[in-house]
Amino acid sequence: MGRPTRSADREALGEEVKIVDQVAIVTGSGSGLGRAMALALAREETKILIAEVREDEGKKVLKEIEALGS
Repeated sequence: MGRPTRSADREALGEEVKIVDQVAIVTGSGSGLGRAMALALAREETKILIAEVREDEGKKVLKEIEALGS
């Protein structure tokens, strides 16, 4: 059994984890969990690099992120 990550430890303690002065790279950002993560990070005003092999899906999520004002 693996040991929880530090961020998992913080979540267990109820502390908010915020990405500051860094860029989150989200692969598979055009659908599913990748899309959900990209949008959630955008709502938190995190700098994001989205990566998606399906260009049309990548463009769709980019428009959604831009609509959030991020």
